[in-house]
Amino acid sequence: MREKYKMADLQLEEFLLTYFPKNKKIVVFSHGNIYQQEINFKIALILKELDVLIPQYFLVYINLKDIAIFPIGTIVDKQKKVNEYEGLKVNLLLDLEKVESKTLFEIPELKKQLVTSTFPNKINNFSSKYHIQGQYYFILKDENTDKKVYIPHYEVARWFYFTTPSMTKQILSASLRDDNSIIQGLYKNINHIDSDLKEITLTQNTNTNDAANIFRYATDKFSNNSWYQVRRNLTASAQEIKLDKEQKGYSSNSNEMKLKVDFPIKQTISLNARVKILDDGSFFVLKFINEDSSYDFETLFIKIERKNKPDEPIGVIKKTNTSKTKISKQITNNTPNKEFLGIRINNQTEDLEERLDLKTKKIERKIEYIDEQEFIQSEKDYQGDNEIELSTDDSESGSDNNTGELTIENQEQDNKIIKEYLTLSDFKSMLFECSKENKEFFFCIQMEDYLPQKSENDRGNRRKWKKAKLIDSKTKRKFLAVVINYKNKNFVLIEIERDLLVDGLSTLIIWDKDSSIIDDLIISSIVKNFVYENGRWLKNYEDFIFNKDFLEHPKDENKNRLRNWYQRLLEKII
Repeated sequence: MREKYKMADLQLEEFLLTYFPKNKKIVVFSHGNIYQQEINFKIALILKELDVLIPQYFLVYINLKDIAIFPIGTIVDKQKKVNEYEGLKVNLLLDLEKVESKTLFEIPELKKQLVTSTFPNKINNFSSKYHIQGQYYFILKDENTDKKVYIPHYEVARWFYFTTPSMTKQILSASLRDDNSIIQGLYKNINHIDSDLKEITLTQNTNTNDAANIFRYATDKFSNNSWYQVRRNLTASAQEIKLDKEQKGYSSNSNEMKLKVDFPIKQTISLNARVKILDDGSFFVLKFINEDSSYDFETLFIKIERKNKPDEPIGVIKKTNTSKTKISKQITNNTPNKEFLGIRINNQTEDLEERLDLKTKKIERKIEYIDEQEFIQSEKDYQGDNEIELSTDDSESGSDNNTGELTIENQEQDNKIIKEYLTLSDFKSMLFECSKENKEFFFCIQMEDYLPQKSENDRGNRRKWKKAKLIDSKTKRKFLAVVINYKNKNFVLIEIERDLLVDGLSTLIIWDKDSSIIDDLIISSIVKNFVYENGRWLKNYEDFIFNKDFLEHPKDENKNRLRNWYQRLLEKII
């Protein structure tokens, strides 16, 4: 029997957003276009300074998969996301059968509100006024007041489509040659037990919180088409923008796309939202809080398969007295010290975001533990489109001062060498054991993903990307980035999945002099540099401004030397 433990909570404000302006209180003012470089996607955020007479505007880029936590109206104070938003809370009654869609260029009432005399034509080299006026908005009518309602397409995408990283990743991994395989990358089977009772089996990496929406997209024809239309529209806009740039004589090394989506339902819904009320009394929606669209089931059984092995720790933090809505999830089957509990960050704030119809339904989750060989075969049977990396910056790195570049002179002979390497699970266990013995040591997994892979369009040196895969040349190599807090100082460890190709590679340790959390953009850049430089840490990484060190693995990959391993880690970060 797998025991359950009550978990601690960690609020988003405890993490610094180092790519946001320092010493400023700002609000997310608007979203810009989406940019693809190789297989990575990022989105432009336009930020507006608060509490000043003449505000300054800023531009940052975030991972598209993180859009769920940055709706318009999100407030960030001194690089910390706070639990407050701009806008008034109102209830709207919307008939989604009666929807128009236009760009801001075409909506003078809303344009007057957003594009004021203080809004700049450019932010650095970014044509901010041009970009903001090209974004799409829905135009509806509030059936209660008969007033117009303007909703950004980005907010509809955030609420219905880009709800979690796995949903976002699956939409963007679309192969337009076979639409059906896209949505099936999120689930394996749907069983209609009767008219009210349904069962869905999710794939390994799918978030169970998405199960109800996945069921909707898989079983409702209109919703299904709306799902695929997201990627179709992105692809079409990329072609249009590229052609327009070519005609104007501009060059670009990235695909630029404009988001245009549809509501996935045709219902009349009650929407609770944060809004700004315009001069004519109409409503500009900043973010959804809850809505009551209906789902076609009364009971939904959710099944998801997991490897039949102990759960792994994903983090340990010191328990704090927090208020309001919390964010937490399960991490380990080991009983932690009373002072330490596991966390996984989620997006919940004082605006408790809910699908109200689901509160009336019965939803049950079941994890089925299967043998690893059966699990691997099961995953092969249900692979949808190729996975896609959504980290915003592309970089890789290589080995460190203690690591020489490995040359395999005789591949056939080396393949006969059987050697077990420490795994990412062993690395997590080492950190967990360290936290149990050291009350000032806390950690949280920040990123766990595959290394960036060579794109089909890259015809450069194949050897540059060789270590992005394991020695079988087929399996994508994983990496792990962990935030550590030790004696009130923050560090990031980056660990690469090990095998013969990276034999001798050490763990990279990086930290900022002001002890702030290093964001995902930088980590993604570092791991891409690792791959591109054929497995060498930070080689030719000219923009690296952080402190660094390296942690060697236990001699002979000995799993019984965890204590020595983390003692050497503490010596590095003391």
